Amino acid sequence: MERGEAEQILTPRSDGTFLVRQRVKDTGEFAISIKYRAEVKHIKVMTSEGLYRLNEKKAFKGLVDLVEFYQCNSLKDCFKALDTALMVPFKEPESRASPRPPGAVRSFGSAKARYDFCARDRTELTLREGDIIRVLSKKGHPGWWKGEIYGRVGWFPANYVEEDYSEYC
Repeated sequence: MERGEAEQILTPRSDGTFLVRQRVKDTGEFAISIKYRAEVKHIKVMTSEGLYRLNEKKAFKGLVDLVEFYQCNSLKDCFKALDTALMVPFKEPESRASPRPPGAVRSFGSAKARYDFCARDRTELTLREGDIIRVLSKKGHPGWWKGEIYGRVGWFPANYVEEDYSEYC
């Protein structure tokens, strides 16, 4: 995806909205585009020796690890003028009229995040206060539910959310 296309997508979105895109000029390389203070900023993701990084200080084994870290930590350590985390992953709006595809997971309703929660590993979901999570399961480790948000599935602490009962009325 070109910079211009990322700018068109992110400009109408709220600050903190981001996307990870494959760079057109350098195939196999990635960039992160983020809306910050009403502008879209572009960050090149560097790769060397199988590691991903935004600067020379911190390296990650995978692109997902890098993104998850900066969802919980500010980018200001890499870019002094960019004091924000990757807050809202861009996801195209989905049609509500579309039927559930075969093999889709049944939902047990939804819940609203009461507090921020930073995932500690890939099996957990990072939540921001106010996020709406689709609850997929309430079984598993006591006090933990399985859910889906922004296209990711994982576990989150049940006491960090408030169930939304409006679907049952």
